[in-house]
Amino acid sequence: MTQDANHLIWIDMEMTGLAPDRDRIIEVALVITDGNLATASVPYSNANKTTTKGIDFDVTQTLHAGALGDFEASISWTYIMEFRKLLEDGTRLDYVGTSGPYVLSSATGTPRNRGSFTLSWNHNNVSVTGKINYVGSMALIDHQGVTLVDNGDGSFSTTGGEGTAWVVQGGVDGGPACGVYTPAGLPFHGCQSGSFTTIDIYAKLKLSEHAELNGSIRNLANTMAPFNPYTYGGFNYNPAWTQDGAVGRYFNVGGRYKF
Repeated sequence: MTQDANHLIWIDMEMTGLAPDRDRIIEVALVITDGNLATASVPYSNANKTTTKGIDFDVTQTLHAGALGDFEASISWTYIMEFRKLLEDGTRLDYVGTSGPYVLSSATGTPRNRGSFTLSWNHNNVSVTGKINYVGSMALIDHQGVTLVDNGDGSFSTTGGEGTAWVVQGGVDGGPACGVYTPAGLPFHGCQSGSFTTIDIYAKLKLSEHAELNGSIRNLANTMAPFNPYTYGGFNYNPAWTQDGAVGRYFNVGGRYKF
């Protein structure tokens, strides 16, 4: 592009933290505009590389029980083997089983395991379904291998880029780190978010060819969302995986009529 003093360059950077002397750039977005803020096209290149690997497993079995109706059971499971970002300088960030990427996902994380089991019964005009949902625990860190950084004033931050400093009991520069500590300087909850399991019930009654009633109970056991001070997507809970635990047990009732 020919040099033009009227062009403006706008840069937005995603970084592992806010300390330029030790944190790294993960992604860069650049837009060039003229004096009227109209964009000017320029070539670009991807400096980083992200790879993901995993297994999605789904199986369904139906049993016809005659006068008792039909039963259907299904299992759906996701197992993530790899979620990795390779930076331009060769740095590797592994996010599986952690609460990262912190700067991109509001620290809602990448659980290695999650799934559900569903059992349904259908008989004449009535159907009832029960569902168990499960999300595995995640480490309260940005990526695997995060270490402590001695700030030289008795406090520590981490290479995860959370931008927070703590007093860490027994902490040493370069030692294993957690993304959140208790006032006593210990990793909160063993540096794990804790798993989360809920039960849902759904029912439907067909009144005629034109009308039906339906209802549901979400989070039947009123399971509370695990306390999670690391994520900033929600206030002390993870909205991506434990929203039903923040709301609690709730009911829906509805109907439908076709004219």
